[in-house]
Amino acid sequence: MAGVELFSHPALHTRYRAGLCSAAALALLLITVLTYVPPLLVAYRSHGFWLKQSTYLEQPTVRFRYEVLFVATIGPGPDSFLAWSTFPAFNRLQEHRLRVPLLSTREEDKNQDGKMDQLHFKLELPLQPTEHVVGVQLILLFSYQLYRMSTLVMQSMAFLQFFSPVPGSQLYMNGDLKLKQRQLLNHCGLDTRYNVSVVNGTSPFASDYDLTNIVAAYWDRNVTTVFSDPNPVWMTGRATDTPFIINATIHYPVEVILYQPGFWEIIKFAWIHFLNFFSSVRMARIRISSTIVILFVTVQTGFLLFMYARYSSFMPQSEEKPSQVHVLILSSWRSGSSFVGQLFSQHPSVFYLMEPAWHVWVTMYQNSAKVLHMAVRDLVSGQ
Repeated sequence: MAGVELFSHPALHTRYRAGLCSAAALALLLITVLTYVPPLLVAYRSHGFWLKQSTYLEQPTVRFRYEVLFVATIGPGPDSFLAWSTFPAFNRLQEHRLRVPLLSTREEDKNQDGKMDQLHFKLELPLQPTEHVVGVQLILLFSYQLYRMSTLVMQSMAFLQFFSPVPGSQLYMNGDLKLKQRQLLNHCGLDTRYNVSVVNGTSPFASDYDLTNIVAAYWDRNVTTVFSDPNPVWMTGRATDTPFIINATIHYPVEVILYQPGFWEIIKFAWIHFLNFFSSVRMARIRISSTIVILFVTVQTGFLLFMYARYSSFMPQSEEKPSQVHVLILSSWRSGSSFVGQLFSQHPSVFYLMEPAWHVWVTMYQNSAKVLHMAVRDLVSGQ
């Protein structure tokens, strides 16, 4: 008759066994269930079982794109302003209101880690003796990239704005280019949804350069940057023959990145959460057969995977799948191209094909160079 070991003590060489359907075996099963199952249910019902978001620190790779849109208010009227930008289409629309300033910029890597830490921007606007600046609006465009977890590549902006009832001679601003998230980033992959220019510099329409429209379209994004804590200093008393000057220092600080955890990170957090409850509930030292323990651990792991599958079906998915990119490696003979190709092939999302045009050349060796060129072009472009 099959039996189950109820208790054993190696020092006393004592072992107690009972039948599978005996009252002692059923009592042991009930004690085991009450030992393992309630902590799992309590941990799950505490609404903190699954790790919904996580964070990490990273200093972004930021570079100034040398693209500027500048508007200076010189009076109360609707046409009382001077404007200039690095976009020729915008400048053509300004007519007599166009005023070309003198610009100087410098990006600085203070800690010599290969990433820029701040931008020094200076603008000098020449004015007529009767012109006085009472307000400025300035858009600076940047390239913004993150690499540590998922790769985020986007084009962002810093919007600087200040108005004063008293005409000014200089404006000083010193602030941070801060990342603003309304959506969690993925834990891996490439995100290029916002790798498009904030300003449509090729448009001939004035509405595309309206600051209200630019800012509104920019804030529709789920991931943006803002110029925070500008600490403006407005200086008055400009001499008639001196320009109006803007001095701005924009820092690129280390950011706290919010991201959606991956599968193994979520399972690890859930398992640790369960073990914490289990260790606090299991007060009595009960010697349970290792076979039963393994069985319950297996059941619990399966339950975790099942609940994760249900949970992941309600998790928000990425808005857009990154498009595929074709990379062609060109080299001379015996230069290490095979090794470089194998490095690319190590990534699970990369498909590497060695010498893709070799079969084309072998099959079509009697054709003209033009035909071979067209065949290889279609092959590389994926057509």
